[in-house]
Amino acid sequence: MNYQEIVSHLCDQGYLATLENVSDLDCLVVSHDFEGGNLKLIHFCVDEIDCLPTFFLGNFSQYGNLAHVLPLEKFDLGSVCVGDQDSVSVNFEQPKLAFQESLERHINLLTKTILEVAWNTEELLREFYANWLRICDDSSADFICAASGDLEEVQVFSPVSGRKWGFGAKYLGITHCASSLAEFSYIAQQDKNRSIAGEGFIIPLNNLKPAPTTSELLGEWYLQTIKNNYISSKFEQKKGKRFWLIFNAQTPSGRTWFGIQLSIKGNGKKSLPKNEESLKNWSISPIRVKIFNKEKIMPRSGANLGLEGKSVLMVGCGSVGGEIVYKLGAAGIGNMVLCDPDIYTMDNIYRHVLSDHFLGCNKAIALSLELDSKFPWIKTQYEIRKLLDLRNTNYLNSFDLIVIPLSQNSCRLKF
Repeated sequence: MNYQEIVSHLCDQGYLATLENVSDLDCLVVSHDFEGGNLKLIHFCVDEIDCLPTFFLGNFSQYGNLAHVLPLEKFDLGSVCVGDQDSVSVNFEQPKLAFQESLERHINLLTKTILEVAWNTEELLREFYANWLRICDDSSADFICAASGDLEEVQVFSPVSGRKWGFGAKYLGITHCASSLAEFSYIAQQDKNRSIAGEGFIIPLNNLKPAPTTSELLGEWYLQTIKNNYISSKFEQKKGKRFWLIFNAQTPSGRTWFGIQLSIKGNGKKSLPKNEESLKNWSISPIRVKIFNKEKIMPRSGANLGLEGKSVLMVGCGSVGGEIVYKLGAAGIGNMVLCDPDIYTMDNIYRHVLSDHFLGCNKAIALSLELDSKFPWIKTQYEIRKLLDLRNTNYLNSFDLIVIPLSQNSCRLKF
């Protein structure tokens, strides 16, 4: 890469560009004056380019919190995300044009974030969750929260000892909305297998500040947040050694969930800290929150919330019936009655959706349990009856769909 040629081209375009050595690395440095200040943009030299060249913002700490710019605190640099909304073709015979294009994009974005305060704040809120994740400890377990978003207490459970995967490896928060879960769904059963991890509260925020750029600024962010938002006096009076505050707020990207954990230093119990002096008694850390409610999970999983109120009667829970009810459950059907007097045997293993754990169990019962554990918001019932036992017009008319599988090659649907 002929950087001397690139420097000459940029200077011809009116930029102040030089080649310098920064921390024993060869760099292209561009200085640009704008209304109210000066930008120092640093590009670390490479042998070749296969995308738009990258520039870092020098003296980053003097600018405060900028949207689309990530701090590299050790070097006081900012990594600038100029985006790739437009496809870019790089002419390898004219790399100087790629440097000019990249430089213009960096300058346009940075001057806008610095000068247009309202726009910068809105963009910081738009990317709030991504910025929050950057200050979280990658090694800590996620917090799965079954909640609707209202102001309320939440039961917090620790991960299951020894678990590395699945829900059991996560912290779990459960509120009253978990009552809508299927009886035998995994999360509905968790309070039987876990230890309590501390006091927890769901706190909706009407006044959200941009995420702190570092974990060291988290305490200041927390104190400002509880000052600017309503916190129930009942929560403030609670005393404990460990608190989990699960926040949710509306951002330009939609409703965002995130949280913090507060742990007391030393013995005894204390109420939530509300000022800088009381906060000194606590350790504070950010946590990743994954919300678990049907409004979030079902559409993201391909299910249709509009089918939640529909009822299906499945008469016959063999291999064909099993496949059908699985697909109906995945589609979002909310209520299902499964009817079959037969037992699940070894002869069924290869062709049935049920696992061998259900050998010797009635097929309707086994499928009911299986659907409950797979689809959290389904409601299932089972009937150990034959088709002719269901001859009741009022009963049959209570369903939106009746399915009677005839064989592996055909089935009958009744609407």
